[in-house]
Amino acid sequence: MCNDYDSSPTVTNCILWGNTAASGGNEIYNYDSSTPVISYCDIAGSGGSTTWDPNLGTDGGGNIDADPCFVNPGYWDPNGTPADTNDDFWVDGDYHLKSQGWRWDSERELWTWDDVTSRCIDAGNPGSTLTDEPLTIPDDPDNQWGHNLRINMGAYGGTSEASMPPYDWALLCDINNDGTVDLTDLAWFAFLWPQSGDELFADFNRDTIADTKDLELLTNDWLNTTTWH
Repeated sequence: MCNDYDSSPTVTNCILWGNTAASGGNEIYNYDSSTPVISYCDIAGSGGSTTWDPNLGTDGGGNIDADPCFVNPGYWDPNGTPADTNDDFWVDGDYHLKSQGWRWDSERELWTWDDVTSRCIDAGNPGSTLTDEPLTIPDDPDNQWGHNLRINMGAYGGTSEASMPPYDWALLCDINNDGTVDLTDLAWFAFLWPQSGDELFADFNRDTIADTKDLELLTNDWLNTTTWH
């Protein structure tokens, strides 16, 4: 991602991972006083929310730095001549996120599972609507093996092919994505109280206002932790 001419894009619920660049950083290059606002994204080399690299832009919160566990990352094939990059060609990847809950297999066109779960699943902005993300799948109508709480980061977030995590993998009110709901999340919640608007990270029930209903949901998650914490 290259930002130029004093640009200030807002980037949310995205994954920037495994890229290479000649200069300015592999994932984000800010030039000419550009200051993007990055929130709820997985960015390689950023260190996540607690140790954010200021060269990436403004930390809007909720960011992580973890292997996204793509099903099959794309890559440049050297075409048998690694010393000559002019004849290299791109091999498309599969950017669905692996999950021990449920993950869409685009080749076989069915829901399956993996032996690992991506940290990017259910790690997007808690206030973002799920859009087309499934709440259940035909193979698991009672959600015995996984459930969906939040939008995913990445290409399939908000789509009908979004991966679904196993139980206890995510917390609805884990605002800063550190795997537990504690005083830090309460402080972030208080920061937005009682604001209204779309996709507020403290609007857990997604009714466009951070109020007592959302505080009740935060209380329900209080001091709970995720399985990866």
